[in-house]
Amino acid sequence: MNNTYTLFESHIREGFKLLHIKPLSIEPRIRHFTLPQIAGPLEELELVVEFLGATCIIHFGQSKLHTELFFSGVEFNRQGQRTLFLKDYLAERKDQRKEYLRFVDTEYTLEEGISRIVEVLVALFNNELHPLLAGLTWITAEFDWEGYK
Repeated sequence: MNNTYTLFESHIREGFKLLHIKPLSIEPRIRHFTLPQIAGPLEELELVVEFLGATCIIHFGQSKLHTELFFSGVEFNRQGQRTLFLKDYLAERKDQRKEYLRFVDTEYTLEEGISRIVEVLVALFNNELHPLLAGLTWITAEFDWEGYK
């Protein structure tokens, strides 16, 4: 695992110590994939985080085309429920924190950008998403077409 991924994972683990609902486990894995519009294989870190009420997969990677651009994404899964993507949840609520899930390292240092992502996740997990993580309810959100128009 590269140093960027190690830094991200360590920040997530530290930040998640502040959660009201503690994760049951956090398992890192590297995912390789391709996209038709981008030449060559892509790579990202996935942290599979098990909570009582949902499995959370946190993605973190670096753009191959624009190496200064880092991105993250979060999805929640529960058997029998539709996957909830955090960006869709935030877009539906017109929550500007959606923009904090990606950053350019000309604007922030790598560590500052990662810290900002972790702060947003901890706040969301402790507040709005707490009932989902606890298994009390499930949340849905419509797909955010903004980037596809």
